[in-house]
Amino acid sequence: MKKFLLFVTFFSFSCITYAQDLLGIPQVVNYNNEQYNGGMQNWDVQQDKNGILYFGNNEGLLTFNGQFWNIYRLPNFTSVRSIGIDSKNRIYIGAQDEIGYFFPDSRGILKYTSLLNLIPENLRKIADIWDISILNDEVFFRSINVMLHYKDGAMKTYKPAETWSFLGKANNKVYAQAKNVGLFVYDKEVWKPVCSDDVLKKSSITSISNYNGDTLLVSTLKKGFFLLYNNQLSTLKTKLDNVFFNDRIFFASRINNNLYAAGTTSGGVYLMNKQGDLVQKYNYREGLQNNNVRGILLDHDKNMWLALDDGIAYVAINSAIKSISPDRNKQITSYAFRKINQNVYIGTSNGLYTTKINTSAKDLSLSISGFEEVKNTKGQVWGLDEINNQLIMAHEDGASVINGNIATPIYSLPGTWMFQPLENVFPAKNILSGTYLGLQKISFVNGKFISEGKIEGISETLRFIVVDNNDNIWASHPYHGVYKIELSPDKKKVTKTTLFTDKNGLPNRLYNYVYHIKNHVVIATIDGLYEYNQVQNKFTRFKMFGTVLNGISIQYLKEDNNGNVWFVSNKKVGIIDFHKPSGSNAFSVFYLPELDGKIVGGFESIYTLDDENVFIGANKGAYHINYNKYLDNIAKPTVVIGNIKLLGPKDSTVFGGYFVKNGQMIARQNLSKIPEYKNALNSIHFEFSSTLFEHEKNTKFSYQLVGFDDGWSAWNGKSEKDYTNLSAGQYKFNI
Repeated sequence: MKKFLLFVTFFSFSCITYAQDLLGIPQVVNYNNEQYNGGMQNWDVQQDKNGILYFGNNEGLLTFNGQFWNIYRLPNFTSVRSIGIDSKNRIYIGAQDEIGYFFPDSRGILKYTSLLNLIPENLRKIADIWDISILNDEVFFRSINVMLHYKDGAMKTYKPAETWSFLGKANNKVYAQAKNVGLFVYDKEVWKPVCSDDVLKKSSITSISNYNGDTLLVSTLKKGFFLLYNNQLSTLKTKLDNVFFNDRIFFASRINNNLYAAGTTSGGVYLMNKQGDLVQKYNYREGLQNNNVRGILLDHDKNMWLALDDGIAYVAINSAIKSISPDRNKQITSYAFRKINQNVYIGTSNGLYTTKINTSAKDLSLSISGFEEVKNTKGQVWGLDEINNQLIMAHEDGASVINGNIATPIYSLPGTWMFQPLENVFPAKNILSGTYLGLQKISFVNGKFISEGKIEGISETLRFIVVDNNDNIWASHPYHGVYKIELSPDKKKVTKTTLFTDKNGLPNRLYNYVYHIKNHVVIATIDGLYEYNQVQNKFTRFKMFGTVLNGISIQYLKEDNNGNVWFVSNKKVGIIDFHKPSGSNAFSVFYLPELDGKIVGGFESIYTLDDENVFIGANKGAYHINYNKYLDNIAKPTVVIGNIKLLGPKDSTVFGGYFVKNGQMIARQNLSKIPEYKNALNSIHFEFSSTLFEHEKNTKFSYQLVGFDDGWSAWNGKSEKDYTNLSAGQYKFNI
């Protein structure tokens, strides 16, 4: 009999008021039941060692590996209310009249083992199992009328005086609440009383978390938060108490040493610090599809998953990239940014917006914001500059000075793109503005900007202007070329214009953009970067960045305060970081794939306030980047294999996504037992994914079936691959 053998290897590559909002909102991704093909309601969420997610769903156990959803139904087809995962990666579930665990068989396919038969027959009507807690691989299950303890293959039961109303774990101990009695702690097969405060007799506990040392944070359904220390309960008053009393806390979870997430039944999820201050909220207004939060998980990358009454949500709370919406009632495009004093200004397609900054944090995205439209600014705002300690605006109707939330015109018409001071020492007395009709001169006299009218001698629309070290003016037009402009002594007219094109060293007459970078006049072109060579009177390659940008079409450059250079290439954002040498280069190049295609093509804008506050113009709103955090968060994607199927008249799953050896789950395939299949079934289907969920839409894969493919595939976003009519032999699938 002819057979072929298969083994799989993996490679990873880097690729207050509560109507107010925070300045920046992280990515929120919603999944509905049509996407994951399960029930609407979800009750719990957990993650295993390999990064795979598990949801307690109305139709069973739901799994997600970053690309593929699978539903595993229980023998009695009931809802999974609770999930727990032990150190061996057994996935314990609590359902309606059912308890047990899922674990992969020898083919890596999850199989269910019921533990119901370990319960005395007269107690098997256990109703819903609402909570699971695991301590040292001992598993506790809670229903209202019985507590179950699974250890060493045996089950022990504990009956309450009335009902069990809570089960949870904190400080490496398991706690339970009995109605009208209070809080208990498990200790050597005995539930011992901890606190019998009247609050804990009457109010349902919904979570217990570590707070500080031996102090625990206790959440209740209707009465907010409490602190438990030395068996004594005290109220933790928060600025969110009215919200918690009204919306009810269904579940709470500790995010880090100073941050807690409270999931409510009608208000979404609130993040608060230990002092009870609001840090962030996520509800329908911020993008959640449902405000009823049943379960919260902080995943391996410190981002948040929510089990919702209707669907599932992912909130990238640890992301360094956040979106900004100056006007949530309109879709607007952003073109310009400035922070001056305690205000942030954003120039958009629908006027200028401003908000006061109210935060002690260096990351301004954490500030509460309340955007308002600056008066007299309706229309396209193309540019913002702080010159002589004043904010001036380039607008389709001219130029204005901005003071607070009022714009005062410097001149009306022509439309203005940008400003360029002619002196390097402020206060600058002469400022050029690039307009729809050439150049305009502005003087600064007695603390005021005064229009001096049009500079005669050039009528090109000029959006890109810089001044070199010899006071020469350089401007570019993307369809004509690069201009060197000389002005008269009084700066009121052009005395000489020299046009540089592909005849003067540039790779093309079109798409040339002039910038001042590293004390050089640099031209971004369709073939990398060029600079002016005064000796040869032509443009030559800009060599400071080596060859890393050669052959790449560049539309935008921006040098930040630390000497790093941000660039845009075909709507992709990158940075040349001179603080991180790489190999023979004095720098490293990083890309931000999360922003691919989202920025404004042709009107790119990057405002680099500092390393924790970079603002980028976008087609929809704007983006805030904490660059320091972005570098800290860079991680190699974890590649996981999903189902493998043999294709035929009836497809058969021969691998379910989990590697097992001697009854233990392992991270890699056991190469001592390579599977063999009949060659009559010689067509095969692979599924694979990455559990780096924040980059789900940006992750690309390359694969190779050794023994069939001559080399690796091109990088692409596909996460499945079919091979048909394979000859007998041995194959290895690399990802």
